[in-house]
Amino acid sequence: ATFERLAAPPAPSFSAGRYVASVRSGDDLWAYDSAHNAFKPRTFASTPIVMLDDEVLVAKDAVGVSAFSIATGSFSTHQLGSFSVQTNDAMAWIDDGGQGFAFSALEGVWRRFPETLVGAQVNVLRNVVVVATAQAYHAFAGRSAEWIELPTSVPFTYSAPTTGDVFVAIDGTTLNVFDGVVGRWAATSIAAPILASDIWRQTYVGFDGTTAHGFGLMNNAWSDVAVQGTFQALDANSSCGWVLTSTHVYAFSAHGSLSTLSRYPEFSRIQPFGSPLRLIQAGVPGTRVTAIFAREGSYLPQFLGGTLFLDPSSAFLRVSLGVVPSTGVLDVPFDLSTLPGLRGETLHVQTMLKAPGAPMRLANSIAPVIL
Repeated sequence: ATFERLAAPPAPSFSAGRYVASVRSGDDLWAYDSAHNAFKPRTFASTPIVMLDDEVLVAKDAVGVSAFSIATGSFSTHQLGSFSVQTNDAMAWIDDGGQGFAFSALEGVWRRFPETLVGAQVNVLRNVVVVATAQAYHAFAGRSAEWIELPTSVPFTYSAPTTGDVFVAIDGTTLNVFDGVVGRWAATSIAAPILASDIWRQTYVGFDGTTAHGFGLMNNAWSDVAVQGTFQALDANSSCGWVLTSTHVYAFSAHGSLSTLSRYPEFSRIQPFGSPLRLIQAGVPGTRVTAIFAREGSYLPQFLGGTLFLDPSSAFLRVSLGVVPSTGVLDVPFDLSTLPGLRGETLHVQTMLKAPGAPMRLANSIAPVIL
């Protein structure tokens, strides 16, 4: 809760996003880093063109392009060349028609797309870039700065609105969502071609004639249900959706039973280090809740009656959160100041639940970025 001061340079111009801002004067640029409350300077080869989105800043001069990361508090290396630039929320992409680079705002690095862009289709979403080619879909996760490939025999068949972070590839009898939080392609089978679907923010809802399919980036798993009645309509919103038939309404929650307070689940799911992390667990009253904290994520299905989303080798804390009260919701504020060394990192938290008279099982996980 303090102000950071910068002596006014000659003829300044200003730009601002949600978490990052800039002051430009001639060839000099200062990026304001809200995570560290500081102005960070860089001098360019010529007066830079500044492009700002919610969490990413890109500056282009006569010889190349740099980006600024509020997670690292620094500018990236200068990518030399003449590039076009696209930004979306926390993602930046540059290309010259032949080669392209995606920027990870969390790692603060550019990563080159490993193939030629000739004949490819580029989709820049909120925190992922997916490049579709004739042989595969290549997804770049903004959290891990990795390219993850999905081979396909049905190319260029997908849904990817830029208003969200959900990319769905339709490959014959399979729907594949790229989960940029976990860093994997998540698949579910469909009985027939999708008749209707909707994507908004981080939620997908679709219908294949007999089954409704839902996926949310806040619980990282598909949910499928055979519907009764004649299909009427469906809709998806930021964290929920529904399918309506002539006899039923089917509601879909894109959250798991463990949640927190945040904006979106991509890089912008920022958790201030100085504020308590709200761990909100829904469950049967009387359920004992234990939280596991880890520095890395994973995907290990069929583990303790659920899926393990934590890398066990990186787990460093296990703590009891208490018992779910009669309201069915346990809300625990957790003091992050007891966990040093987390700023600029992703914290993976998953809960274990022991309901009265039931075996221990895993709930979902959350993965906030700590700044």
